[in-house]
Parts: sequence; structure tokens; C-alpha cells
Amino acid sequence: MSGKYDGILLATDVDGTLANFNEIPQRNIEAIQHFVKEGGMFTVCTGRGYAMTYDIVNQLPVNVPGICVNGMQIYDFQQQKVISEVYLPKEAEQILADMRRQFPDIGVMIVANNTYTIIEEGKYAVGDLRYRLDRFKSTGQYVDGAMEDLYPDWTKILFLVTGDRMREARLYFEEHFSGRGIHVMITAPYFLEMIDATCDKGTGLKNLRTLLGAKVKRLVTVGDSYNDLSMFREADLSIAVQEAEPEVREKADLLAGPCMQGAVADVIELLGR
Repeated sequence: MSGKYDGILLATDVDGTLANFNEIPQRNIEAIQHFVKEGGMFTVCTGRGYAMTYDIVNQLPVNVPGICVNGMQIYDFQQQKVISEVYLPKEAEQILADMRRQFPDIGVMIVANNTYTIIEEGKYAVGDLRYRLDRFKSTGQYVDGAMEDLYPDWTKILFLVTGDRMREARLYFEEHFSGRGIHVMITAPYFLEMIDATCDKGTGLKNLRTLLGAKVKRLVTVGDSYNDLSMFREADLSIAVQEAEPEVREKADLLAGPCMQGAVADVIELLGR
């Protein structure tokens, strides 16, 4: 039986778009259930690793593989298996050591073996970042540890920093390490992330669309932050939530309402008209 959302792949960012931490507005949940029942394909496209995304997808009918770690992983939540995964080049350890010498005041968190390990909190772990660190530590999703104890295949590195210091760190990286197979992106007001240069959310969605083949007639993406701009690049229709960064709002085709008032439900209602 066909439905009114047949052929539509809806891919949404998680934090600040679909949910606040792991709290999803009930309006979003009900709208996504309806979307899938009416033939739509729904997934998440997130900076989280897949293990940290289960708290979200277990509340939703995610019926196609998801994009995790900003495109470094494509993961099938239904079959609980990794479809593809990219690791940082081994050179990342040397680059990280240089960044830590240059910016000893910023925090560092490494994602390896799908675990978020806090190497150094730095002096910027205040406010919303402090709340986030404490909340995810309490669930065992963030852990304290030493770099030398980590699994050797790193998926990404996060620098915990804000304001002018973030801009300084990003500029230093780009001046000294561009063209070496790694790039950095701002993914939150306090996260500067280092991932493989071949990956972003857009490349992940492009690969997913190829995987799903002809059944995807239209790709719709929803986001709020700078790392969502690559999703917009691949989309047939891109939508920003009300709280999105100014540049993200500017690049989006349309704007939805606030995240926690059901921005994703707004999108689904729009698609159903």
C-alpha cells in the first residue's frame, strides 16, 4: 500500500533539532510515527556515535540506516551493525599533541571504540558544556581516561572550547594542518571537532542515498548547526529550526519552529500538504 510520504527520505540532526539531549518532544514522536506509517523513510544524521544515539532511536521508528559521527559511520540500527566506518589517519595523534601544546587551556575528548573519553576538561567546561559533561558522565556515555589507554582507531577528536579561543584554535589548525587528511568543524558553541577530511554529514547522506537506490525520490534534511550545512548541500529540501545558527538559517530553503516545540513535526506537516 502506498502512502503520501512514499519516496521521501527525511534525515534530521539530533541535538538542538530533533531533541534536547535525549528528550524528544512528543509531537515529534507522533509525527515521525505517522510519517513512516505513510511510507516515509526516516533516519538521524548526527555527530554522536551510534552507541550514544540509541537513546534517541529507541524512541522512534528509524527505518533506514543512520549517519553517525558526522559522516564517519553509517550504522543500521535495525540490524545493529556497522555498514561503513572511517577512522582518523594515524597522524591525528601527532596533530593532537601539537594542538595541546599550543592550547593547553582547552579540553580534549577522543571518540574511540565508540566511547567518548575525556582526556582533559580544560577551563571552558562551564555553563551548558558543564551540564552536558555531567549528564553524559552520569549515564556512562562520557568517561574520564588517558590517551595512552585508548583503542588505537580514533573516530574523532573534540576540543572543548568557546568564543575567541575556539576561533584561534580553528585558525591555527587550518594554518598548520590543512591538506593533511583531517579537517575541523564547529558543531556546537563549545565543540570544535576533528574528523577525517573525506567525511561530513553530506558525504554520509550521499553514500546512504546510493545505498538505498531508486526508492529515494526526495531527500529532506533538518538541522541547526554548522556541521548540518553539508547535509543541506545534498538535500532536495533543507530546513533549519528556529534556534539555528544565523548562517544555517540563511542557507536553509525553509525555516521550522523551535526544536522543543516540535520542529521536526512542523517539517512533516509541511511535507504532507
